[in-house]
Amino acid sequence: MLSALLMSTLAMSPDALADGRRVELVDDGPTLMHDKREYRTLMTPGVMLATPGVKVRMQRLVTDNVSVMVGGGIGGGGISSCDCAGLSWARWQAVGGIDVHPIGNGFHGPYLGPRVLYRHGDARFGLFGADAETARDLLAVRGIVGYRWVFDPGLSVAIGVGGSHRQSLRTYTVDGEQTGATVANLVVPAAEFNLSWAF
Repeated sequence: MLSALLMSTLAMSPDALADGRRVELVDDGPTLMHDKREYRTLMTPGVMLATPGVKVRMQRLVTDNVSVMVGGGIGGGGISSCDCAGLSWARWQAVGGIDVHPIGNGFHGPYLGPRVLYRHGDARFGLFGADAETARDLLAVRGIVGYRWVFDPGLSVAIGVGGSHRQSLRTYTVDGEQTGATVANLVVPAAEFNLSWAF
């Protein structure tokens, strides 16, 4: 009887050991979860869909409740039908942010935080010696609330939703002379789905 009571008490303790690993109580009281604080870095690779390219994001825990994220991407391409006509495009981007992890179990669990994204893209078209170019600069400030699962030995899945304020400037140039420009300010929904590797 005393042995059973002792085992029950240890099983509900935040410092109890299960299969050699520490467990903690999380937001759902009756649920016990493995301690994920050993994973301090998160790497998220990806592809740029609008312009074929690659991107990567690195995130590092500075405390059990706060992480800092930086990333970037680059892409481009082109086509040419003959020596007199061609189309090329390129894009690069940089992103940074801070996430707050309320339950303090490393990357695992709910998270929220701001994101700042800067992106530059341009497209060039040439035809019989005449060149036209359009370029776009975008600055977006996002707020995201989401949930991330971290599975041993490090696979991570995250889903988040929020909003984004986007400011963009698009310019138009023909033969080196700017012919026009448009400015846009939008508030739009934002979402993210990430497959990452934690280590």
